[in-house]
This record gives sequence, structure tokens and C-alpha cells, in this order.
Amino acid sequence: MSLRILLDENSESKNFKNVLSKAGHDVVCLTQFLPKGTSDDQILTLARQKNRILYTQDRDFIRLSKETKQHKGIILEFVTNSPKLQKLNLRRENVAGGGFGVVVEFV
Repeated sequence: MSLRILLDENSESKNFKNVLSKAGHDVVCLTQFLPKGTSDDQILTLARQKNRILYTQDRDFIRLSKETKQHKGIILEFVTNSPKLQKLNLRRENVAGGGFGVVVEFV
């Protein structure tokens, strides 16, 4: 299953885009359409207009996604040493069609 993904400016590394593209996903970068520093509202609107899932590291989209239900989805990537996240159990699992997914469970 191929995903249509819009990479937010904080996730736009050429290497990362290539990895996703080689995995069969249709990937475009935010800066192909809007300048850096564009508001989160405008970014989510663009993702909705282009019928794409937003991939970001910006946690502000958690709040915004709850307020704006009309979008294809948001993938939030974050790395932290937060004590709250130490309670999570993360594991990789194979998924149908190849590749892998990350499963998050509260322990």
C-alpha cells in the first residue's frame, strides 16, 4: 500500500525523502509549495488540499489535529527521554505488503 505523504519542513531531508520514495510512497516536500515558516494551519490545509498525510516532528499538530478533524492523517515523529515515554513499549512488526510498522503499547 502506497501512501501519499507531505513532509513538513522539519522532516525534509533528501535522504529521508528518498528512503520513503524507494519504499513505494508518493512523497513531496512542503517547501515545494509553501515557504519555510508557514503557519501550522496553512500546512494542514495544504495537506488536506493535496490529499496527503502530513509527516512532521512538530507536536503542535497534536492539538491542531483535534481541532481540525478533516485531514488524511498526521504522522508525528519524536525522540525524547521523557519519563512518561519510558512507560511505552515500542516494537517493530512486519506488516502486510512488506516493510514494517511501529506498534506502541502502554505497559
